[in-house]
Amino acid sequence: MMKTIQQFSLLLLALVLMVACGDTQKPARRGIDYDKLKAELALTPEQSAQFDVVLDKYNQMREAGRPAQGEKVDRIAMFERNEAIAQSQASDMAAFLTDDQQHIYAEFMKKNARKRPGYTAGQMAQMKTDLSLTDEQAAMLDAVNKAFEKAYYDAHDIYHGNAELAKEYWNKFDAERKAALRTVFNEQQYAQYLQLVAQITQPEAEKKN
Repeated sequence: MMKTIQQFSLLLLALVLMVACGDTQKPARRGIDYDKLKAELALTPEQSAQFDVVLDKYNQMREAGRPAQGEKVDRIAMFERNEAIAQSQASDMAAFLTDDQQHIYAEFMKKNARKRPGYTAGQMAQMKTDLSLTDEQAAMLDAVNKAFEKAYYDAHDIYHGNAELAKEYWNKFDAERKAALRTVFNEQQYAQYLQLVAQITQPEAEKKN
């Protein structure tokens, strides 16, 4: 099975390099439009001031975590760190937002925040349970999903700003992820797996970046 993972990783790398020869432009980074969020929240003047204080606090944390110029970016670690920051930020915002505003905030962030492309922890747990995976199969599922995620992140500077190219990358890497897992699961498990992931597509926020 380790040979399967190695072959999978090499194939993903080859796909990255092939498309890299095409588009080399790197458009400016786009983040969450917090001004739009504030407008949707219909904040009071006092809430607006509190919002700005919290946002400034966590923006400084995000900036502090950015790699120095020329330093290699570990996108998996970066997204894990930013997810933790986003959770803390939401908690601080909840201290002064109403219940309705908290719902608007959560939905806005869910729609606009960039998401990790791999299967979520919840999806992974469901697969392991529903498919009755052995410990070895579960470890292989983790390894294949991480290989998929790393390959997609490594290609980010190539597809960034090009929604169609990002979709092409995601679909190619997802097909290879499925092919690798086909060698890990038995026929019944693989059929169940395909049903579970049938609705999982490229993260919406990645389509915009």
